[in-house]
Amino acid sequence: MDAVDIKILRIMGLRPYSHEPQNIKVFKPSYIAEKIGLDQKTIKTRIKRMEKAGIISFYQIYPNYRYLNVNGAGYLFQVKDEVQKPKVIKLIENIAGLTEVHNFLGKDLCVDLTYHTNNDLSKKLHILSEFIGDAKPTPFYHRYMPAINRKLSLLDWRILKALRYNALRPLDKVAAQVKVSLKTVKRRLERMGREGSFFINPALDLSKAKGLILFELLIYTNQHADNITIQSILNTTENHYVYHYLPASQTLGNFDMILFAESAADIGQLRQAVCKIKGVEKANALILQGWSDFTGWIDSAMQEKIDAIVQNTEN
Repeated sequence: MDAVDIKILRIMGLRPYSHEPQNIKVFKPSYIAEKIGLDQKTIKTRIKRMEKAGIISFYQIYPNYRYLNVNGAGYLFQVKDEVQKPKVIKLIENIAGLTEVHNFLGKDLCVDLTYHTNNDLSKKLHILSEFIGDAKPTPFYHRYMPAINRKLSLLDWRILKALRYNALRPLDKVAAQVKVSLKTVKRRLERMGREGSFFINPALDLSKAKGLILFELLIYTNQHADNITIQSILNTTENHYVYHYLPASQTLGNFDMILFAESAADIGQLRQAVCKIKGVEKANALILQGWSDFTGWIDSAMQEKIDAIVQNTEN
C-alpha cells in the first residue's frame, strides 16, 4: 500500500456512520479517479489489487442505528496487566451490543459499543470497567447517524439484508432474491440512500497491508482549538491518515485518527508534527495489534424488524 491506496480507502470511508447521508458514488472508480486526479483504469487496478491481497475482504452494509433504537460510542480503557489482555477481550466479547474492540500494543484497549439509553450505557461501562480493571475509561467518539423521518418497509429491510455482506453486488441479483423488479430495487435503494438509511463500508483486514504499520493518533485539543486546528492536522497527515473522527465541538479533545506509517520513526515524527499545531494539547500514538468485529447482532436485529412487520401484516 502507498499514499494513493490510502486516499482510495479514505474516500470510500472506513466507519459506518456520519451526521449526513453517505454519498454512494464514493465506491465508483470514476468518482474516486476524479477526486484523486488519476485515470479510472488506475483506480480500478488498485482496488482490485487490494481486494486480491485481502486488504479489502468484502463490502458490507449497515442500517442507520436509529432504526435499531441504539446509539454508539467508543471508550479507551487500560488493562492492569498487559499479559491478561487476551483473557480480558474474551470476557467482554459477550457483552450485548458490542461492535468493535481495538487491541493496541501495551495496556490500551478501545471498546466500541451500542446502547439504548444513558442508563444502559452506564451499566455497560460499569461491567466493562469491572472486567478490564479501569474505573475511568476515556470517551473518544460517538457514532452519529442522520435523523430518520419514516419507518422502513418490509421490502426496504429485505433489500438491506440481501446486501448486508455483499453491498456492491449486482442489483439484478438482489431483485431476483427479494422477488421484485430491478427498477423497484433501484428506486428503493436510491431513496434509502438519500435518507441516510444505511452506510456501506469496505471490510478491511489491514494486517495484509505489508510494510505498513497501522496506528491510531489520539489528539487532545485545548481552548485555542478551532476549525483551522482540525484542518492543519489533516494537512499535516495528508499522506498517512485513512480516517478521522471529527470532535463534537471545537473545544472537545479526544480527536481520533487512523493512520499508516512505514516505521516507528515515522509514527514519532507524525506525532511530534501534530503536537506543534496551535490548539493541540498533546497527541498519543497507539499501534494497533488487532481489530475484532462483533456486529453479528445487527443481523438478528434486522431479522427481528422483518419478522415484526410480517407478523403485524398477518394480524
